[in-house]
Amino acid sequence: MSAREAGIGIVSLIAGGVIGGLTWAAIGTKEDTIDKTADDAPVAGTQNADDLQSQNALLKSQIAGLRVELNRKKLAAAEEEVPEKSEVVTAEAPIPQEVLFGDPKYQEALASIDWATVGQAMKDMVPLAAKLAEQLENGEELDLAVAGELQKLNGELLKAAQKIMEGNIPGTGINGSFTHPVVAANQIGAALKAAGLDLSKEQKDNLERAMQFYAAKDHSLRLAEGDREFKLDILGEELEFKDAFYKEARRMLTKEQRDVLYSERSAGRAGFDVFDSSLMTAGMAKPLKVKDAAELASKLSRSISSSTGLDAAGRKQLDAIITKWSNEFPAEFWSNKGNALDKRGALSGARVRAALKRQSALMREILANIKLSPDARARLLRNMSIFVPLPR
Repeated sequence: MSAREAGIGIVSLIAGGVIGGLTWAAIGTKEDTIDKTADDAPVAGTQNADDLQSQNALLKSQIAGLRVELNRKKLAAAEEEVPEKSEVVTAEAPIPQEVLFGDPKYQEALASIDWATVGQAMKDMVPLAAKLAEQLENGEELDLAVAGELQKLNGELLKAAQKIMEGNIPGTGINGSFTHPVVAANQIGAALKAAGLDLSKEQKDNLERAMQFYAAKDHSLRLAEGDREFKLDILGEELEFKDAFYKEARRMLTKEQRDVLYSERSAGRAGFDVFDSSLMTAGMAKPLKVKDAAELASKLSRSISSSTGLDAAGRKQLDAIITKWSNEFPAEFWSNKGNALDKRGALSGARVRAALKRQSALMREILANIKLSPDARARLLRNMSIFVPLPR
């Protein structure tokens, strides 16, 4: 199996691609360049809210098909290996792990999840993701055995993702639901339990209060979501309060507990850290290598002009807006070229969030000042791709 054929999805893997997570195609091999985007290829407007809804529906149908096939194989195997009556032994059913952190709106979905398995899988993913991050940082080829083990563990999370989606736990995309505060709190508790480092009563009470506070923020966002056209702003708000939740939760833990959930190699890296808000953006953030403000403006102008079909006058306006915007980047931005992980596509969550804020400001300026066709305007409003300038 080649590196291109292997796909690692931290939460969900569908149709040969990944929705939020690490892929070989995204990070590339040792010889690959940072940015796969051709100068005339679209950067903005390539993934939108409608795409995410379609991907959610596709994932549900694929999971259902996999379940039917699995049941068929189990029945066939059972028919071939029916034991003698005297050999039948009744095994004790595994003791289900309680839902540590509940929410009346989602209690049925939460109760249907095998938290013991989820906790074990997420705990085991941490050192494996750290190993791949180390190989990337050192410029090595990625270990397919490690990638395969991550893929296997990811399959366990996929089962939980199905329950989360069926329970209508909200979020932007599949990983948005997977990182909902009530889900994330249970993941943290389950992973620590799997490591034999259960939350103390004080930690549990503190995490419960944080979970309720940030879940209330999510609920308020969902109530207002229908009246807000600009999807990047919604994504930005969701990322900010989830990042605050994860940081607050992390501060509550002992060093020993933190070491179970986080590795310095992979912490805060999109697609590598399963206990971080960056998991949300793993399928949305796209590195864009540029040498200076002029190249950034040129690439974005061509991309947005192409995707919106602007006429000559519109392109002139767009060039002026983007040039002004790119020239406002601080000098320290161009000196921060990122490390080897950024250059291989494993972007820092902080870098992605900063890029999203700048992109939102740019898009609002374009929407307010350039006359767009209804279709082009709708595409920009629904856009969910985050282009992340990476100085070279």
